[in-house]
Amino acid sequence: GINAEYGEFMKSKQVPFQRPFAGPPPTTNLTMEHHLRQLCYVINNRLSQSRIPSNLTPQQHDGLKSLLAKKDSLHFSRSDKGGEFVIMKQEVQQQITIKHV
Repeated sequence: GINAEYGEFMKSKQVPFQRPFAGPPPTTNLTMEHHLRQLCYVINNRLSQSRIPSNLTPQQHDGLKSLLAKKDSLHFSRSDKGGEFVIMKQEVQQQITIKHV
């Protein structure tokens, strides 16, 4: 569904401090580590089985679905000045970048 597509899209983005670079510190308490891993498994299992209701209107849902269908030709970013979320065609983004270089 659309939630899975959005989740996959967000996972595909490179973000600072990904797991290989920001792992947990080494532990000497293996019992605690085991219990934390079990807790993590239970939480992730419950979350994967639950359905989170959408808070989007039907029009917003259709718009998001349309954007995700075109994600390979679009550029998603934040504006420099106001920090607003911006979506534009990749060609337009490349032209802007070339103009400012």
